[in-house]
Amino acid sequence: ILVNVAGGTVRRIRIEGNTILNTQGASIAFDGGAGSADVLWVIDNHIEGTHDTAVGFGIWLAGSIWDAAIKFIEGNYVGPIGAGVTAGDHYGLRGDFCFLINNEAVGAQNDGFAFGNIGLSENDWVIQGNRARNNGDQGFMFYRVMRSAIIGNFASGNGQAGFQARGIQRNQIVGNHGRGNLAQGGIVLLNDLEGVPAGCLDNTILGNECNDNTGTGIDEQGLANNNTILGNRVGGNTIAQITRVGANTLVARNIGYRTENSGASVGTGAQQPIAHGLSFTPTAQQIALTPGSATALPYHSAAPDATNIYVTAALNQAWYWATAGQ
Repeated sequence: ILVNVAGGTVRRIRIEGNTILNTQGASIAFDGGAGSADVLWVIDNHIEGTHDTAVGFGIWLAGSIWDAAIKFIEGNYVGPIGAGVTAGDHYGLRGDFCFLINNEAVGAQNDGFAFGNIGLSENDWVIQGNRARNNGDQGFMFYRVMRSAIIGNFASGNGQAGFQARGIQRNQIVGNHGRGNLAQGGIVLLNDLEGVPAGCLDNTILGNECNDNTGTGIDEQGLANNNTILGNRVGGNTIAQITRVGANTLVARNIGYRTENSGASVGTGAQQPIAHGLSFTPTAQQIALTPGSATALPYHSAAPDATNIYVTAALNQAWYWATAGQ
């Protein structure tokens, strides 16, 4: 199915309930560089077996006239490719004002869902409840997506990252699941590929689960900064659970990646190594007498390391400690 606009205005296009099997090239494509479009619905289509071409797309927004249209892409299934396809994404998407809800991408040659392209920025999307599994590269690839809500999506068994982002800014990335992805990890924040690159900035990454990936659970790289990584659950990732590079990025209260801890001990009269339980060397530590104690204050015997703090306190002196960092 091809909708190609060469001028004029296209209104209220609706493509719904089709089964499309074994096509050559794109199964549903929207092209055109002249004219305008207002509202587009692509709903409940089943696509499978694109073949016999070097590039195969399932649903493809190719033409610039669709950028400003309000787009509803809901409940579609794009399944495994056929023979002969060496490149292509199941969903190749661009523009502003799109609701991408409850779609599935399985077995793409490249990305399950791909958003944007070099030289463009994509604004004001709602990306919710979609599933990407067993695709060749990324489950979801976000390129310069801005001011959008990325909520409750699932990515598993993809060849690279579950969710790869390049140069995204001011997004809410909430309640997504990245599990068992095979190379880069769960959520990966990278620079864009523009002539003057920009990092991922000012995003809120909240309440996601990134487990059992080959790579890092949540991975901030390059020029990324000013992100909030809060309340996520990570574990079983092969390289690291969370990495942070931005000086102003906040990492706090993630299950599986401690950024603060505390405890109590009793002095021995000699240096005591105390396991602090953080995922890194603490940047701040505090020690103090247990309230009601009357002997000498304990003191730091050595700088902390990635495993322990080191404290000396008088024999039988009760004391407590706290460590923090990010």
